[in-house]
Amino acid sequence: MGKESEKLAKFEGSWKQIESHGLDEFLSASGIGWMKRKMATKCNPVDQIQISGENLTISYTAVGVISGSNTYNIGGSAKIKNYLDEEVDAECVLEDDDKIVLIMRGGSLGEVRITRVIKDGKLHVEQKIMEKNVVASRVFGRS
Repeated sequence: MGKESEKLAKFEGSWKQIESHGLDEFLSASGIGWMKRKMATKCNPVDQIQISGENLTISYTAVGVISGSNTYNIGGSAKIKNYLDEEVDAECVLEDDDKIVLIMRGGSLGEVRITRVIKDGKLHVEQKIMEKNVVASRVFGRS
């Protein structure tokens, strides 16, 4: 395991969402329709985070039928599918030895940043559409 992946080991495991703030506004700014937004804001997805060498894989499952997975290159970039099903460039950066920052570029929303940090044993996730300055935050507990 590389130095950076060792620092990320604390993120590994299964995390269930326990609260969210601003998600409806974030999804609306993303162009997601009312029905899908209501489904997304009512469910508590489970994220599975795995570190393997220099790869970070984040998988999610919501309400048993919505699921997906992307693998990121720690300290580098990779092509992934975003939540709008667009192929984008995703850079994965470790900041301050305790934050995972994913920077997605090339989609219809412009630059989107997703920051993950662990505080008080909980995983805090902030999603931001940079050009629109719209932010959603979610908190996950270990599941």
